[in-house]
Amino acid sequence: MATRPIALLTAVFGGLLGVSVFAGHSGGAKGAYNEFIPGFSTISYDTRFYGGERAEIELDGRDYSDLDLFVYDENGNLVASDTDSLDRCYATWTPRRTGNFRVEVVNVGSEGNWYDIETN
Repeated sequence: MATRPIALLTAVFGGLLGVSVFAGHSGGAKGAYNEFIPGFSTISYDTRFYGGERAEIELDGRDYSDLDLFVYDENGNLVASDTDSLDRCYATWTPRRTGNFRVEVVNVGSEGNWYDIETN
């Protein structure tokens, strides 16, 4: 399973979520674009969120297969997920404290899928 940092966005004033870049994610909004995930595989991202502030992650696939989204805290506890049958996912939660989180994108279909992922 690959782990990637979510790259810093440039000149962003809210992104797909339409939210303030100063809330939630440590360091402002972040994103990764035109990412590819093969069928039946998982890609992980390491990221950091502020405690006490609403955290949001949006995943937008290209309609090739079902993508699921899971978010885990530093202790491996699942804190948010979206597991419907679509390739568009949205997860939100409020971390109790500032910390590192692992975001997993899971392709549950047999076809590969291109996607974008953003945080607030």
